[in-house]
Amino acid sequence: MSDVSMMSSEGSSDWSRTVVVAGVPDVLSSERMSDKLTIHFQSARSQGGDVKEVQYPTHLKGVAFITFENWQDADRVVECNQMLKDKEFDEEYPLTVYKFTPEVTFYAYADMDLSLFPDLSTLITSMRSTYKSVRFKPSLTKVGFVSAEGPFSAFRELRKDLLSRAQSLRDMQPSPDKAGPSRSVVEEKNRTEETVSLWLDTHVYMYIQMMDKREWDRCVGGHHVTAQAILVLKSSAPPSPATCSVRG
Repeated sequence: MSDVSMMSSEGSSDWSRTVVVAGVPDVLSSERMSDKLTIHFQSARSQGGDVKEVQYPTHLKGVAFITFENWQDADRVVECNQMLKDKEFDEEYPLTVYKFTPEVTFYAYADMDLSLFPDLSTLITSMRSTYKSVRFKPSLTKVGFVSAEGPFSAFRELRKDLLSRAQSLRDMQPSPDKAGPSRSVVEEKNRTEETVSLWLDTHVYMYIQMMDKREWDRCVGGHHVTAQAILVLKSSAPPSPATCSVRG
């Protein structure tokens, strides 16, 4: 059973006291980093309180689950900008912190080309404010690219928002042919369906179908979804992941 599944099975009483922490740096051993996270979220600068449990590492890279003794402490830490500092670190690490929900079961990663937008810094600030459960990190090597990670449901809303902003930018540009429709309108009408493939471990996928099917249906509702689980019968080969194709 995955750590997210374990959290989901514990009930909503623990959910209200648990936060998801993304951006945990891989610079110490798991035990030492768990200690650093405990110290940070019990410190006054984090606006937190007594920590009941730290789940780190998890099956999500750079993500920890912090459960407080009191739900009020969990509510406070998500409202503050969290910066992980320690004398053992060569630098300070910004953390993305938000309240735990079962949607974390469907975690997504993406590299986004946002070079269309003239003021990328302002855009990222706006997105961070609107989508608090998504972690954004500008690329250091590719101009205009931003990596993002977070719950799939938040990505779905983020995609709609970015498409709307991009359309607004295109509409502001003068059309070379005033007699006909703008190029952006034609492109939107001729746009083919987008297909996204999500890869899940077969056992995780089957567990979701047995235990969290309602949550799965809610997260992918409104999309045309086809799923196929592939099992490898040879004992010498590891099982292949389940493939889920999502068409918007």
